[in-house]
Amino acid sequence: SMDLVRLSTHKDGPVLARELLLSKGIVLVAEPHIAGTSLDGAAFLVGDVPVIGMTLLRDRLDNFWFTLLHEVAHVILHHRTGLMAGFFDDTELTTVDEMEEEANTLASNVLVPETLWKRSAARIAKTPAPIERFAAELRVHPAIVFGRIRKERQAYQAFTDRIGQGLVRRQFFEAAAAAKTEGA
Repeated sequence: SMDLVRLSTHKDGPVLARELLLSKGIVLVAEPHIAGTSLDGAAFLVGDVPVIGMTLLRDRLDNFWFTLLHEVAHVILHHRTGLMAGFFDDTELTTVDEMEEEANTLASNVLVPETLWKRSAARIAKTPAPIERFAAELRVHPAIVFGRIRKERQAYQAFTDRIGQGLVRRQFFEAAAAAKTEGA
């Protein structure tokens, strides 16, 4: 999962993530927002194959990487327990059960290791530079760290230009549209 997070630094990281997961036998499916739901992601089995579904409802890099790692955590941690029934996640929900808590913790730690976070200047930074330096040290996309800060501080008006708004959906859907056109 460390390799997965490193891909976040690439411009086409989300699509590369899909390829990496496939090489490990996990299918990642991106769907436009499913109407009437606030679903971010899902993890379930189709036969013996773990499938991760992402709605890309919130078209932001920080949300994409957190949701992806959250669903990967379910696949790793809950393969024997919950995956048969499936997990259907709204990552912005505040009340969560034990398995959701475990998935959140693993996702969070893989993206930004807790020990490094606790003693990082980025945690209390008011300006982008220290946060971007910290992301570079971790070798993750800065949007991931900005997203964590916004959530932790409950400051969703902060750093709105740094979370990769509008950079995910088109990677999956424009590519699909282009492929269809070429095949026509």
